[in-house]
Amino acid sequence: MLKRTYLPLAVIAPVFALGVAQSASARESDSPWSTTLTAGANLLPHSTFLHSRNATVGPGNVSLDSLTFDDLFNPDPSFGLELGYQLTSDLESFVRFDYSQMSGTNALLGRVTTAGGVSAIRGDFDDLKTYSLDVGTRFYFHDGNKVRPYLTGYLGVDRGDAVYGHFSVGGATLGRRRETVLPQETRFDAGVEAGIDYRFESQWSVRLSVGADYSSSRHEETRAFETLGLGPIRVSDQTWSIPIDLGLSVKF
Repeated sequence: MLKRTYLPLAVIAPVFALGVAQSASARESDSPWSTTLTAGANLLPHSTFLHSRNATVGPGNVSLDSLTFDDLFNPDPSFGLELGYQLTSDLESFVRFDYSQMSGTNALLGRVTTAGGVSAIRGDFDDLKTYSLDVGTRFYFHDGNKVRPYLTGYLGVDRGDAVYGHFSVGGATLGRRRETVLPQETRFDAGVEAGIDYRFESQWSVRLSVGADYSSSRHEETRAFETLGLGPIRVSDQTWSIPIDLGLSVKF
């Protein structure tokens, strides 16, 4: 169930094009302002999302496995738009908007065991979208060189979609069409990045960065599995991700 969403490009591309148009009339590279368009992906370290549970329900046994966030979702491309201001020759401040999406999978969650056999419990999860707005500072090394390593720190907020799942046992859909595993929430986020900036023209450069991003976790005793005869189950949201981004910057 791998889906792609191109709406963010339709929104941010005109803004970036405006920066390009303005750069055409700007003087060499003395402007402190820059615009950067980024694309990449957020990789997920392993961390428990769904905690295991076993229970006897009627004549059978219901068991849910312990699953990680990346058991249930696959990373899609992420996009970002940044407005930067050069404070000194080696120090830059910025405001950045990011969009990322995870494709939901049809995952094996556990099993129901009865005298008649074993039936698989599956969860078909909706795609998960996240929007973030951050402010930060970037410190460049080797000022004056075309190739400059840098370190970045940032903080802000992100809004994570609710996590929805469609559950079935042995292919038969359970209860309502869709269950809410985690609610939508706005969270604190912060991160660091290390990267390289290569200036190939007086006003143009490309960036490659790898980082570590933290978002405060949603912890819930979800009731999404009550249709299986299970009470509230502990769910822990993904808190860490590893953003890998390629960016194109222009001074204007």
